[in-house]
Amino acid sequence: MLLNFKRNAVALVTGGTSLVGSGFCRALLDNEIRVIRVVRERVDDSEARPLESFLQADLTNQDDIANLSSYIASNYGRLDYAVNCAGRPFRKTFIETTIQEWDEVISANLTTMFNSLKLEMQLMSGGMGGAIINLSSVSGARANSKGISAYSASKHGVNALTKAAALECVSDKIRVNAVAPGVMESRKTKKMKEQEIIDRYGSMHPDGSIASVHDVVSLGMFLLSERAAHITGSIFPIDGGISAK
Repeated sequence: MLLNFKRNAVALVTGGTSLVGSGFCRALLDNEIRVIRVVRERVDDSEARPLESFLQADLTNQDDIANLSSYIASNYGRLDYAVNCAGRPFRKTFIETTIQEWDEVISANLTTMFNSLKLEMQLMSGGMGGAIINLSSVSGARANSKGISAYSASKHGVNALTKAAALECVSDKIRVNAVAPGVMESRKTKKMKEQEIIDRYGSMHPDGSIASVHDVVSLGMFLLSERAAHITGSIFPIDGGISAK
């Protein structure tokens, strides 16, 4: 099935140097969509592909948010798609988590999502509409293991923001959905042997495996495409059956 995308489209990807963020960038570029890859730390963009640009921004900083909005408006004049991957993992028991760590996790995973969604909705409204994908987690629907109180709370918030934003901007023809992986491929697992990955993480998923970047990107690209024109405000687990328990 071919996925349909707008012509001359522009996409914003936050968390653009993460494994899944990079995967989305490649997929968007493969579909001839211009990509603005937002990164927190300065990177060497000499290897950027045609149609791709890098922009450094702290998505918790309002000045950076304003500069990002101005850059997109003045250089592209439109925004059609967005993928929000900015965030961080965190594992510590409820009792051991300090208030500073709590604030840092909520800021990295939820405040960045709020700021990104607000920016994207403003740029997409009043035009041809658009589609947004948020990276959530299976932990946003259930506290499925110990030591994830702060992380789980932040991802529950991402799910709530996804649904609320979808309802608020549906009249502007903007769709907002989220993908929610369980344990997924990471730079850490890429250094491990396949059997080691299965032994360590497979038991967490009924199907005995973990999600690949391809799994997440494939579903996300479908949700961004015109094939998913009637889908908004939904959270899609990619968890090998955890959500079915």
